[in-house]
Amino acid sequence: MIAFISIGVLVTPIGILYQDITRVIPVFMQIMMYLTPVVYNIPKAGFMKTIMEYNPLTYILLNLRNSLTGYRIENYMMLFGFGVFTFFVFFISMLVYRISIPIITERMSA
Repeated sequence: MIAFISIGVLVTPIGILYQDITRVIPVFMQIMMYLTPVVYNIPKAGFMKTIMEYNPLTYILLNLRNSLTGYRIENYMMLFGFGVFTFFVFFISMLVYRISIPIITERMSA
């Protein structure tokens, strides 16, 4: 949750200043839903299997699904890497938030 909240905090100032971002995000999320095995399993072979293997959200989703359903976690290194990524994104997003919110507030009130 911290990772995705941090990404949201990073995108929010851009979305406030540029209204096009609010239109792009739903389209991007629909595409990512088909490129990540949210509703279906990873195919055994083919082009979609290759795409899903390179998609980092696939491993996050599979590890979360396996831990909630009682199966073993398959990719510990991806889980560790995502934790490190979350740590850095969290601190960068807090820095961006601290710097950008006063500037955005000033621009919106003018």
